[in-house]
Amino acid sequence: IRLARAFILLVCIAQWTLTSLIRARSGNSVYRAYMNDAERIAQYHACRKGLADNVIVEGVHAFKHASRFGARFEEVLTMDTERVCALMADIADEGDVAVVKRFTQQVDPELFHALAPHAMRTGLVARARRPPEITLDACDAHKPIVVLEDPHDAENVGASIRVAAAFGAGAVVVTGTTRPWHANCIRASAGLHWALPVLSAPSVDALMGTRPLVACDADGESLYARPVPPHALLVFGTERHGLTESTKQRADRIIALPMQ
Repeated sequence: IRLARAFILLVCIAQWTLTSLIRARSGNSVYRAYMNDAERIAQYHACRKGLADNVIVEGVHAFKHASRFGARFEEVLTMDTERVCALMADIADEGDVAVVKRFTQQVDPELFHALAPHAMRTGLVARARRPPEITLDACDAHKPIVVLEDPHDAENVGASIRVAAAFGAGAVVVTGTTRPWHANCIRASAGLHWALPVLSAPSVDALMGTRPLVACDADGESLYARPVPPHALLVFGTERHGLTESTKQRADRIIALPMQ
């Protein structure tokens, strides 16, 4: 009995040591979690909603950007490692391909479809740690903050995060009930959630007084009329109705984006 207990203890120590080594040698702290299929499916479906400590990253583009900006992956799955590596080689560099080769776990297509039905085309899905949410005060004081007032479409939120990251915003704040860390948002942002802070707030009112509030509305003055404060809150309204009247009334300035 003592020998059996000692053997079990040694196995546990070896497994813990192996996991620690994989964590230490990976720049992204990628390691594989071991569970049965039913548990894994339930976990992925829960994480898709964007409320848990882990979130879901679907597709090679999103994985590439998340990896480059320091995402900490708990698990990376694919239906066909060779095919995913070929796709990654077309859009990324050798370092990104090496991450896929080293840390992906290949699963059968039926399980993959159950885990990530939206990632079937590229055949890669990952479970990553959601970064700790910071306060607005901790964001870069010299960069503008993009605020989305009560958006309704998760993919529009993701596209906005992608654009905000591209032009160098200090953060994106999403008000209302749409969850910015939903898997659909992350897919639409191409994984650029990790390129800048992505925050939630109950309303624009909760942000009042922190920075100059610049409302973006078609009836405002031209963006080019005079300089916009570089650290302003740039508030954009909903897809259909635009900004609320209360936000426009409280804004320090209302600007319009000239369009052809």
